[in-house]
Amino acid sequence: MLKGLRLIGICAAIFFAVSNFGIMASAQNANTLKACASFKAKLTQEGLATFATLEVPLDYHQAETSPKISIFYWLRKGTDPAKTPLLLIHGGVGGNSSRYYEVFKNSTYPGDILVIDNRNEGCSNVQGYQELPANYAHFRARNVVHDLERLRMHLYGTPTKWRIFGQSRGGAISHYYLEMYPEALESVQTHGWTMMTEANMRQYTFLRSHYSARASDRFALKFPDAAAVLRQAQDHFELNKTCLPLNLGQADLPPPQQPQVCGRYLTDGVSYRLSNFAKWGDLATQIVSLKNPDGQLDVGKAVSYFQKELNANIYVQYFNYILGTNGLDVGSPSPHNFERILQDPQLMQALVSEGRFVANLVYPAYLALGFPGQLGDVDPVDYSKIMSFLRQYQARNGERFHFTLFSSFYDTVAGPEMFWDEKTSLGDMVEVFSLHNSGHEGWQTEPDVMKRLLR
Repeated sequence: MLKGLRLIGICAAIFFAVSNFGIMASAQNANTLKACASFKAKLTQEGLATFATLEVPLDYHQAETSPKISIFYWLRKGTDPAKTPLLLIHGGVGGNSSRYYEVFKNSTYPGDILVIDNRNEGCSNVQGYQELPANYAHFRARNVVHDLERLRMHLYGTPTKWRIFGQSRGGAISHYYLEMYPEALESVQTHGWTMMTEANMRQYTFLRSHYSARASDRFALKFPDAAAVLRQAQDHFELNKTCLPLNLGQADLPPPQQPQVCGRYLTDGVSYRLSNFAKWGDLATQIVSLKNPDGQLDVGKAVSYFQKELNANIYVQYFNYILGTNGLDVGSPSPHNFERILQDPQLMQALVSEGRFVANLVYPAYLALGFPGQLGDVDPVDYSKIMSFLRQYQARNGERFHFTLFSSFYDTVAGPEMFWDEKTSLGDMVEVFSLHNSGHEGWQTEPDVMKRLLR
């Protein structure tokens, strides 16, 4: 256990965890299957896009003998076969392509638009996120890139390149794609992610915690009434030693074995909601509604509300999955990072804090379930390969390769400072645009992103 870690009332039944986890890994995930079936039904009913699957190796290191998995994709056929196909890469881990469909299904872009559900996500996932750690390496970004390249060859063949857009983790995948198969790409555009140096990848969890705390401070200034209610709730929970059950993704766990979390940091569950700047107003309205007409905290409503947020955000097996896949691609959480968070006065004093939430509640429960503290090392993108390609492209074509990154000022996942590493490494070979009125949702709400993407 981390030295000095505040467990805040967590008591988990360790004995059941590892064996039960292995058993559950073999069962299909009902929620994933239901969501996938619903999305397929919508695609069929609306008739704006077709969908199919492509079989790919689970393990590309043994591609010929590896078991096969099915990758789901949908395609909105364009009106102009000469126009470059547009590939959209969704975020995650744990995302899917359905949001892209809602945004792009009626797009005027004349070329094909394609999206896959990344391996082990969305309709490409029947296991949920209850995989054994030994399988995690198969679901990392480089393997998604291999899947995308197989899809390109399957649908179009070698001569046809495509334009790619990646949001959040999709931005990380886009960078690996540019490193691994640059000749397959006509252009690359991302929002909500940039690749860092190895040193900064190792402290990403700590850096991200500061982006979240900064958003919390701005939220408090913008919505002082909501901030006052949050403080009321924190004081009440601390004074009364209020405890709520912690969601471990184990619906069948008997009540005596349900871990409890207690105290003022129960409100930290809402910190994840700050990533969507466009919905800060809605969040503030919900929080203010926790007051009685006399202005005092409605304790019953507050307990119900913050329990819902805990259920939405503390899914320890999912956290384990993130640690073993995306965490190694973009910056793995580690005991050292969590120690730094808990010793940082700014993070501990923030109104709500994602880093404090994970360090205080999620990570201890994760450890109590018997999972390893760290699952592997980070895998930084090779900037030297990208720079070599970009220079060769410019020499060959007399113009720069279209490589564009969008950074949003209120992004709690990838703050503007994160983009300095890439800009320093690639100089004027990459364009970096700062968006001042959005957060992690800015790819959808900022007109400049779509304008450049669809030109």
